[in-house]
Parts: sequence; C-alpha cells; structure tokens
Amino acid sequence: MFSVLFQTSLLALFLFFAYESPAIASTSNKVSVSADYLFFKHENYNVKDETLNSEKGWIPGLQVAYKSISKNLEGIALLEKYTGDVSFDGIATNGPFSSKTNEDLTRFSYRLNAEQSRSDYNFYTLLSFHNLRRNILSTASISGREYQYQWLSLEGGVTVDLYSTRKNVISAEFGLSRTLFSKLQIDLSKNNLGKPVLRLGDKFGGSASLTYKHMFNRYNGVNLLLQIKYWQFGKSESKSITNDSTTEMITEPQSQSLSTALGIGYFYKF
Repeated sequence: MFSVLFQTSLLALFLFFAYESPAIASTSNKVSVSADYLFFKHENYNVKDETLNSEKGWIPGLQVAYKSISKNLEGIALLEKYTGDVSFDGIATNGPFSSKTNEDLTRFSYRLNAEQSRSDYNFYTLLSFHNLRRNILSTASISGREYQYQWLSLEGGVTVDLYSTRKNVISAEFGLSRTLFSKLQIDLSKNNLGKPVLRLGDKFGGSASLTYKHMFNRYNGVNLLLQIKYWQFGKSESKSITNDSTTEMITEPQSQSLSTALGIGYFYKF
C-alpha cells in the first residue's frame, strides 16, 4: 500500500511541475555534454541473501542534456549511454566459473527542478526509461547468454548548495526512487526456447551526487560530477517454456545493481 501511495504522490508532483512547463516561457536554455566513467556492479542472490552470480567493472559513457530554464522551474531532457566489458563470476551445474559480461546501458530521463526563492535548496522529480543489456560471454566450458532489462523509474529528491559564488557552485543531491513496469527478456534461442519475457518485482532505490560547477563567463563553463545510483528488482514470476523436445520452468532471482559515475562536462547557455 505504501509503495502505491509513493508512486502516486511522485507522479502527481511530476505532473504538477510539468503543468508549468518551462518550454512555454523560458528565459534561457542550456546544452551540456559530459564524458563519464561508470563503475557498474550487478548481483543476483537467493532468498537466503546468498550470492548466485556477480559482475563488476568500469565502463565508459557519455551524457548529453538540454535544459530549459524559467523563473522558478527547470526542465531537463537527459540521454546517457554506457558500454563496455566487466568481469563476471557465477555458478553453473559443474561448479564456479568466471567470464566477461558486455554491458550496454541506455537511460533517457526528463527532470523538473522547482527552485525555492532565496534558498540554498530545491526539489526535483525525475522520470526515466532504462534499457540494460547484459551479454554474458561464452567460455570453453560455459555457453553465454544475453539478458535485456527494461524499466521505468520515478524519483524525487532534494538538491542543496553547499558553497556558492558568482563563478563556483558545489552542490549535493539525495533522491529516493522506485522501479516501475520492470521486465526481463532472456535469449534462449541457442536452446530453441526463444526469448521469453519475465515480469520482475518493482522495488525502491536511491541516488546521491556531488557536483562542482565553474563558470568561465555568463555563457559557458565546466562541471565535475560524482554520482551514485542504486536499484533492485524482486524475484520474477515463473514461466513455463517449451520446444519440440523439452519443457522448462524459468525464474529470475532477485537482484541489485549499483553504479558510481565520475564525469567531467562542458555546458553552454544561450
């Protein structure tokens, strides 16, 4: 019941902000691009909290954003893309094994910031679509497998200016999020079992970040970012799948993911 109220409240807040769209009467706009390095960690575990498999490593990425700014409201469209290989450790029927996983994470978000007059803090809502492809690579003894996750997330939080001058700003941010409509597609075509889709359990997550912004002049500047995001999925539904010779029951265990991004970016106001 609480999760439903949380989702409904955040969505209502998001729509309230969106009603006063900054695109209608914006006073300025900003574009930015950021080169990021993301430490990504993913883990599946059973009901006893015992790890079934895990993967972790650094992958490069890029963020591109467009911001429309009005008097007390900011609307931001953000596209993020990360791809690269990380290490994988798991357990198969013949024992533990190690491999690599090719990660491909795409995230598209729309964010609304409600600035408080004469205050060092403001509130925000964030609606995001996520697409994560995990391709576990084959080894001499294990056949690889591809997993594709898709979900929405709704987040609300606060941004606080820790230090602010005309040219330099240091700010911290804290948010609480919830996954929505989460699903997983598993590629079992090597076993002639197609690509079944499982509904995952939605759960809470969170984020925290620290940003330093320096203005060269009134039009452009650079920023440094440290950002942590955490999300999790509950155990999936069970599904029966068949081919001409076999019938299998598949279930995806619960999982959690953590990403830590280090970024440096350039922005331009117009």
